[in-house]
Amino acid sequence: MLGFVPADWNKVIDVSIHPTRIEIVSAMEWIGKPLSPNQLASILDDIKSINHVGYHVRKLAEAGIVEMTYMEPVRSSIEHFYELSPPRP
Repeated sequence: MLGFVPADWNKVIDVSIHPTRIEIVSAMEWIGKPLSPNQLASILDDIKSINHVGYHVRKLAEAGIVEMTYMEPVRSSIEHFYELSPPRP
């Protein structure tokens, strides 16, 4: 789903208020298209490593806040792309 998807902030708070997770959800909400942890790491902050961002994206996926939408081969690995899950009533 491309375009603006409002974040389900109640779920974000339920997972925990971690600054990196808040930044990830904010960036995904603002950009409005699927992003990989690699792309998010470059958007968020030069200090955050891809492993750090990837860990928090996986935790957000486990909580149902984001979902993996597709995978794309990149060099010798697979890049995973995530987007915000639609809010549930």
